[in-house]
Amino acid sequence: MSIDHYTYRLTWSQEDGEHIGLCNEFPSLSWLVPTQEDALAG
Repeated sequence: MSIDHYTYRLTWSQEDGEHIGLCNEFPSLSWLVPTQEDALAG
């Protein structure tokens, strides 16, 4: 399975004070971390 088949998005959570990594094809999954790089990797 290749990660190139998915659409990723990074956003900022003002409430949590951290970045959120999201995958459009799996809307129930998210990754909350301090840096943009870690959010994308998650």
